[in-house]
Amino acid sequence: MLNGKVVFISGVNNLFAVTVAKRYAKEGAQLIICGDDNQILANAAEEITEMGNEVIPFKLSYIDIEKKSISHIKSSVDNFFGRLDILVILDIHLYSNHYLRLSDYSYEDWEKIENINYRIPLYLLHAFDSFLRTADLGKVVFLGNLLLEDKKSYLAPYHSSRAALYSVFQSYAKEISGTNMKVNMVLPCISDLNNEDLFSLDILKQNITDIFVKLSSNECKTSGVLHNAIY
Repeated sequence: MLNGKVVFISGVNNLFAVTVAKRYAKEGAQLIICGDDNQILANAAEEITEMGNEVIPFKLSYIDIEKKSISHIKSSVDNFFGRLDILVILDIHLYSNHYLRLSDYSYEDWEKIENINYRIPLYLLHAFDSFLRTADLGKVVFLGNLLLEDKKSYLAPYHSSRAALYSVFQSYAKEISGTNMKVNMVLPCISDLNNEDLFSLDILKQNITDIFVKLSSNECKTSGVLHNAIY
């Protein structure tokens, strides 16, 4: 379905993201994967290479994020492939249940949550916008907010950062409405929102990868839509 497409996948830091990346590889895509964990990236790249797909891994720090580091990745993508067809943004900071009050967060905690949930996706979108607009039916797929319905006050850092990203998502969808591009967001609806090992659950492996592939295909006609994935 995606044979020959060049796909950039960010947030490859857990089994869930690796599973999504491998599904894109299964569909015939050439991949650039990006994350903060060298070992996970190396293992994912090895598995994808064994599938017969071309893959380029990039380390991207979530602590000291700078636009120039993403500019370097953009230049490398341009040098290797000369184009980008699909941008898949899987960056998300899961809630850790040792935060029970706003005062429990350190400055570094707030910064990391904002970087992962908002700044990196925004910088990636900015960096690859020109590639995607000139691609044949360029696609952007975001991973939405797992904590959307939970209104507890101590989740404020998560809500504010993801709300900012959702605003960007909506604005970008309006911007590209007159083009061949499509942008969509996948929103997993899962009952246990406090589980730090959430993305290691086998239940996520199949259906959600179907949604990402469908929204990345040439057949996708929807844009600016939240797609609920219920388990």
